[in-house]
Order: sequence, then C-alpha cells, then structure tokens
Amino acid sequence: THLLKLADMWEIAAAKKYAIHALDMVYLSPSRRLELAGKFAIPDWVRPAVRRILDGKLSQLKDDDICAMGWKVYSMLVNAMEMLGEETRRTALVPPGMIKDPSIQCTDHTSCQSIWPKLRFDKIGRDLLHPKTPMKLGGIV
Repeated sequence: THLLKLADMWEIAAAKKYAIHALDMVYLSPSRRLELAGKFAIPDWVRPAVRRILDGKLSQLKDDDICAMGWKVYSMLVNAMEMLGEETRRTALVPPGMIKDPSIQCTDHTSCQSIWPKLRFDKIGRDLLHPKTPMKLGGIV
C-alpha cells in the first residue's frame, strides 16, 4: 500500500497501476479494499468488495473493518442489507402474476393460476427464507 500511496500522491500513473495490480494478487479484506478504493480512486474494487460484504453478515465485520471503510460507507451497507432483506422477503412471499396466455404445459389456465402461489413458494420462497443457508436473490434467475 505504500507504493500506491506514493504513486497517488505524486500522480505517477504507471506506478499506481502497478501497485493496484500487485494488490490484486494478495488477499485484502473487502473492507480494506473499500477503504483503499475510496482513498485512491479505484472504482474496480468497489463492486466486488460490496458484494462480498453483503453476501456475508454485517455482524461479522470487526470494529477495525468498520473504521477502515468509514461510518458513512458502513451506514450505506447497513441500508443496502436492509433493503436486500426486504426485497428477499417480498420476492419469497409475493409471487409475480402469471402471464395471461396459457403456456403449452398449462391446459387449464384457471387451475394453473390457483396453484401458482403455493408451487412458487415451495420451489423458491422456502429457499429464499431458509434460516441457515438462504438462496441469494441472484440465484432465482
């Protein structure tokens, strides 16, 4: 990180690029990557770091992690986690409507419409709401 700091301070693009590449080869915690991404303008690190944090539990972050990324970023992550939880519950419990045109597999559209909510909950909703290993929203698609 020293090379990154110096390269950024002296605006040496090649050295900064080299430092970023070198840091990509070693393990840095997601919170550390967020900290460095904000400090040294490394946008490519933001999405993967945020995704890794949101895929886990915020309670697993240590005080040092929170201080490193900053309280403002941590607050945004808490809000994002809350919104993801709400969307996951909504997706699990409220099935989307069925298409009006019956498909080839559905010979009686009224019957298909009536079993759709239960079938969808049994196949998707339970997995989304599983207490130990919940399916991520991206796993539906």
